[in-house]
Amino acid sequence: MLVHILTKGFNSPNGASFLFPLLHHRKYLQEIGIKFQLFYQDSSKLKECDIVILESKYYSQRWSIEKNRILEEIKSYKTSSNKVFYFDINDSAGWPHASALPYVDGYFKNQLFKDKTLYTKPLYGHRLYTDYYYRQYQIEDQIPIIQETIPLNDISKLSIGWNSGLGNYSYSGPYLTHFYRYFPWSIFIRYSTNFHSPETIRPRNVSCRMGTQYARHSVAWQRLQIQALLQPYMAIQKVTRRAYYRELKQSKYVISPFGLGEITLKDFETFMAGAVLVKPSLDTMETWPDFYQANKTYVPFKWDLSDLSDLIEKMIANPSLYQDIAKQGQDLYRQYTVGFDAAEYFAHHFTKLLSFNAKENNVTEYLA
Repeated sequence: MLVHILTKGFNSPNGASFLFPLLHHRKYLQEIGIKFQLFYQDSSKLKECDIVILESKYYSQRWSIEKNRILEEIKSYKTSSNKVFYFDINDSAGWPHASALPYVDGYFKNQLFKDKTLYTKPLYGHRLYTDYYYRQYQIEDQIPIIQETIPLNDISKLSIGWNSGLGNYSYSGPYLTHFYRYFPWSIFIRYSTNFHSPETIRPRNVSCRMGTQYARHSVAWQRLQIQALLQPYMAIQKVTRRAYYRELKQSKYVISPFGLGEITLKDFETFMAGAVLVKPSLDTMETWPDFYQANKTYVPFKWDLSDLSDLIEKMIANPSLYQDIAKQGQDLYRQYTVGFDAAEYFAHHFTKLLSFNAKENNVTEYLA
């Protein structure tokens, strides 16, 4: 099977985490009969393959200024003998490029709403949580944006790609992927085995280093409220990268709020550091790998933050009750990155995506 991938490359963290497992497991994929080639610009040769994969970052801001031209390009990649798949690697489960759906055979996201009928409804700020804060607390953006909705008959084209956890989130990870942009050598595409044991002595209770400056108030609001709640416990302003990684290893718990998406890079840095990941509940979405299992691999709190203060006090008073969550989170993350079967896991999932058929995608449970 020959796969051609149109991509922006390693120009963004999302782009890097999308390409990383493909490049890391390239040899294994070739051994099972899957060969792929990356294209960094449009080409007549792009459609000369079995599968065309279009990465959303390739189009990026063009959607807002030349939508019709993008759709014509997407339509041109389809032949009588290939399939065209669109990989939406944006941060959140929301914000689909719905206009592309009629012209592709499958539309894959890093994470999806469990209730797929949500894609048929306009969401304030493109996201379920910004829509929640808008409706619950009237949190408005200076320039309101409403999610483009998906027709019911296109819901079956939605499925899950892989989430951003499959990048390299070690201390040296960003530097290695940066080098790869200019020197595409396989030595730079590797996962770190430097995991910090959850069982080490941790003198710090809670860490939550984060930014709060977002153009959209509906995105920033959650972080601003968490900042106010955490003032009695800690400082949240950003520190140097070295100090940040040292703090993660010294902390029992790491609070990782939503940002532009539900999943953040801090989640995976926390897994590697061996701390307990604490996040707003993710029970509205599904993703692959399934790193987010409530009270097994992370500790959830409510979106309205009503239980967060009590939760922090409980965790600080009873650290032994939560240490196993840190261990399970790290073990699962290790399994899909540096584990013995990591290549097989990824190849199996990728193969399923390449054989995706919207007509066989059962979504009746969501549309009842």
